Amino acid sequence: MAVTHPDRIGSGAGIVARKDVWAAADRIRARARDADGAKPRVSVRTVRKALGKGSFGDIARELAEWKARVGYRPLIEQAELPEALQGQLAAFGTAFLEHVRIE
Repeated sequence: MAVTHPDRIGSGAGIVARKDVWAAADRIRARARDADGAKPRVSVRTVRKALGKGSFGDIARELAEWKARVGYRPLIEQAELPEALQGQLAAFGTAFLEHVRIE
């Protein structure tokens, strides 16, 4: 009969400890914004990348508990449009208004 440990999840070489999942999530959450101003999201994928092991399913269960415990609610951030696109949209808007005024 296998012995289970409430603080460990997974099986074989992919075992990860709950405390490791939570610590990785805390580290990811504490990271500064990148050069584009985006804040890294705490996700199963980013936690697994930080840990280097563990199944997505096992990590997801622990991460859901962590998110509930800390009240993690990531914000969807507004991204700026590239300047070239902004210029094209402005030119289109101007041309459109001119066309509407003529008719």
